[in-house]
Amino acid sequence: AMGNAGGCFADDPTALEAAAQAGRPAEETGSEQVLPRPQQPQSQASRVEEVEQTEQLRLEQERRNAAEQERLAAERQRLQEEREREEAAATALAEKEARDALEARDAAKAAKQEELKRLLEETRKQMLSVSEGGKKNRYGDQSSMPEWREGVSVPTVGLVNPSSGGKAGNDILKVCRRTPYYDTRFFDILAVVKGQKRGGMMDLFRLELQAVKEAAAKMGSRPRLVSGGGDGTASFALFIVFKALQANPDRADEGLADTGNGFIWTNDEMETYFPALAQLPLGSANDLGNILGWGQKYPGDASGPQGIPIPCRGGPNSASGALHRWFSAVIDPKTRISNFDCWGMMPEGDSDSCDFKICELATHKNGNLVAKVDGKGQLAMQPAGLPVPFLICLYFGLGLFGYVVSRFQLNRHETPIANRLEYVKQFRKVILGSSPPQLQRRNEGLRVDCDGKRKFPTKDDKDARNYREVGFLNINWMGHGLHGSSDGACCRCAIPDPVRFDDGQMDFFVVKGVRTFVQNPGTVLRTSKQSDMHVTYTAPQGKGIFFQYDGEARFAFHPDGKPFSFHIRRVIKMPVVIGPFVNQRLTGKLSDGPVKFEFCGDTPGQVDQVRKRIFKFLKAPDAPDGLASELLATKEELAKAGFPLA
Repeated sequence: AMGNAGGCFADDPTALEAAAQAGRPAEETGSEQVLPRPQQPQSQASRVEEVEQTEQLRLEQERRNAAEQERLAAERQRLQEEREREEAAATALAEKEARDALEARDAAKAAKQEELKRLLEETRKQMLSVSEGGKKNRYGDQSSMPEWREGVSVPTVGLVNPSSGGKAGNDILKVCRRTPYYDTRFFDILAVVKGQKRGGMMDLFRLELQAVKEAAAKMGSRPRLVSGGGDGTASFALFIVFKALQANPDRADEGLADTGNGFIWTNDEMETYFPALAQLPLGSANDLGNILGWGQKYPGDASGPQGIPIPCRGGPNSASGALHRWFSAVIDPKTRISNFDCWGMMPEGDSDSCDFKICELATHKNGNLVAKVDGKGQLAMQPAGLPVPFLICLYFGLGLFGYVVSRFQLNRHETPIANRLEYVKQFRKVILGSSPPQLQRRNEGLRVDCDGKRKFPTKDDKDARNYREVGFLNINWMGHGLHGSSDGACCRCAIPDPVRFDDGQMDFFVVKGVRTFVQNPGTVLRTSKQSDMHVTYTAPQGKGIFFQYDGEARFAFHPDGKPFSFHIRRVIKMPVVIGPFVNQRLTGKLSDGPVKFEFCGDTPGQVDQVRKRIFKFLKAPDAPDGLASELLATKEELAKAGFPLA
């Protein structure tokens, strides 16, 4: 039994150990007590063997650990290499995609450049394909322009209105087309303004403008721009030049990248290479061409001056000879250039927009300028066309002259002499006729402040009724007859202090009517020099005021009959070319200072305001943030004001 019991404890060491630890008899656990066996002393050999076995186990474990570390290192290496291969593959793929994208962009760019080149070639081909048929050219079928000599003649481009001068502009363009150099650099200004799509005439003009700039830079000179047309063509030509130089981020890779000022030329390039304007007189009055010394009539006009007395082909007294002499003077590096002030109609203060609308005089359905509506002789109005009033190069006036020019614009003729007679006819009708309901009595409601002081009316507001015209001169020639002097000289043969176009000042004047010319007989208006002009006009709904600028006329009003105002100040100083017929008794002594182009303002903020106004001026007519949308009245606004519509 003990043996069996011992066997049970032997087989169950846990029970034996528990009983021994508790110090209780074995029988208390349900088994008989068994005494523990005494431990046998371990031999030296067994201890050595055990140590060796333990050491072997440790070494084996170290080998296994080392092997595991090697395996893990190898796995890590494998994973690292796999990652590197994947990254290398991804990098290679990305590089390939980048190369493919770059090649695609380069291919697309090359395709676009090829497309642009093709479009420009087509446009140039269209430009050069001028028919010599139709009415005989007044300059003859064999006439040509003077030879342009590289490195000697001043690089020149041209913008000519083909319809001006009884279509003399068209004849001049035909002569240009048959003369090397001129054939690709003289443009129909109307085609340029209409061809503003990519690859059109505007792009072609820009290329030639860049070319003459680079050629002039090599010569150390300033390029020149012939502006051919009436007096309003000068500001039109400036619009074209600004538009050609305007940056376009969408076409930066085609040479239209912004240099930081909104243009593709830097400020230094604008200052140094903005083209000097030479006015080709093709209009009716031609006041600008006349005062700059380029003649009052176009070269070759049978009733005009014979030109510069130098040898020329076609004979000195022929039309082609006169044309040849005129252009020879333009490209002659000895011909003088001068500074010229250009003024602008700006919003008051820091405002971004003006608070009035403009429209144009129209004929009634019966064809008359004045027709009875509601029993009264009234004027009909229509939405104004382009250009939008902004730049003023010659003169500006409110009242009589604007009304006369508005009537004239609806009765233009084909020849300059017929147009001058039409001016006289319309002037007589306005002076002798009654005032329509759309106008206040003369300049009633008008106030003008200059240099921060009230300038008109000088007495009280009612005194404005006694004056027919208020304005300023920038050049000393208006309407082919009137001049200005702050000393009030009566004739143009002796004007001690004439109107100057380069002194940074406007010459302010007022006209009472016939009384003004009786008190100051002659053709010279008494003027006073001012630096700016703040205009405020107050009239009830349905009334406004005519104004004219550089021979263009518009009608200003507020649809709700609220007072409105604007600020005229110098906005640009630009270079002009002085012609051989200049009369310094009228211009005064021309400044000998440096000639340059710049935007003007008394502060950097005013300069920036001018730049912003110009970009607004350049926007498309239908752009909601453009100058046209700001100023041009809609039919709804005309109806709201109560004007009879055409």
